Amino acid sequence: MPYDQLPKWIRAGVQAVIKGPSAVNKQPVVFSYRNDTLTAAMPGQTYEIRFNDLGIAKLHFQIAAESCGVAGTWEWGEGGAFTTAPGL
Repeated sequence: MPYDQLPKWIRAGVQAVIKGPSAVNKQPVVFSYRNDTLTAAMPGQTYEIRFNDLGIAKLHFQIAAESCGVAGTWEWGEGGAFTTAPGL
């Protein structure tokens, strides 16, 4: 699905990650939205604190999504999915 056709809350989350800091000033996180499932991964990254960067990106995304009215949480780890939580 083209970026401009994604739901507003996903675009806001991605923009927050792009604008936000990371642990090592990289932004290697890749978001994937397929079959109504959003995941975050860092393919090919091997630096020691890469999971810090992944966590930072997930948090920035989650805060931005919630500001658009979509609350949710991430599964732990590489490839973890974002699960929306209606009513939070």
